[in-house]
Amino acid sequence: QQGHPRGRLLFINDQGVRLGAVSRDPQLDLSVLEERCQASIERCLIDGQASEDMIVVGNRLFDVVSAPIFVGKEIIGGVLTFASEAGQTLAQQFKELTGADFVFVTEDRVTTATALTVPYGDREMIDAFRRCVSKSGAPAPVDLALSGNHFLCLGGQFRTLDPASTLGY
Repeated sequence: QQGHPRGRLLFINDQGVRLGAVSRDPQLDLSVLEERCQASIERCLIDGQASEDMIVVGNRLFDVVSAPIFVGKEIIGGVLTFASEAGQTLAQQFKELTGADFVFVTEDRVTTATALTVPYGDREMIDAFRRCVSKSGAPAPVDLALSGNHFLCLGGQFRTLDPASTLGY
């Protein structure tokens, strides 16, 4: 269905071995997805609690949730991981709710953007994002000039299990 998010599921046993995987997206390499989900899966296996992460696979951003599967009351039999793409559909939903345009960025590229960014290149948007995100991580509005146009921007970083990550909006 057009615009409907496609889910991806992985089932990893308590030894870290993939027992099953499902994706309706033929362009997504499940082995790469599994590799990028390892921090969430490992945290879930160690803590015995659900774990969330934001990851990048190729040029796509995913929200990942891993949940422990218990055998009995205390023995973890494995981890079920669900990955949902944080793409154009999500950006449009945020835009509809807030009336603001959104740009999702990775370390070196724009992964998703609403109509605002069409005239601007990735490099210009990445530089603007870096100016919008303060070193403290606390959001602070910034007046930006892009190609002669002025915008009031508020940037932030997605929470991720990778402390070096610069995934943001």
